[in-house]
Amino acid sequence: MLAQGRPPVYDRAALKLSDADRRRLEGEGRRPHWRFKLASEEVRWDDLVRGPQHIDEASQSDPVLVRADGTYLYSFTSVVDDIAFGITQ
Repeated sequence: MLAQGRPPVYDRAALKLSDADRRRLEGEGRRPHWRFKLASEEVRWDDLVRGPQHIDEASQSDPVLVRADGTYLYSFTSVVDDIAFGITQ
């Protein structure tokens, strides 16, 4: 994708797998990653330091939250931690 001048975005191929495909892959010992599915829209926010910001979510890959081995990535746990401690800025 980079060679084509496009961002390296996950193609969501796993969403197209049939139940039989999933069973076959799990039978081979392969386990899925858990991803957060981003909407294909522009997101805008006001950053208290940098001012108005925006990003087109279609330019980003759906982030992995849980690895195939069941461990959580920082991108998930840090949000849970911030919520638990009431962190807003």
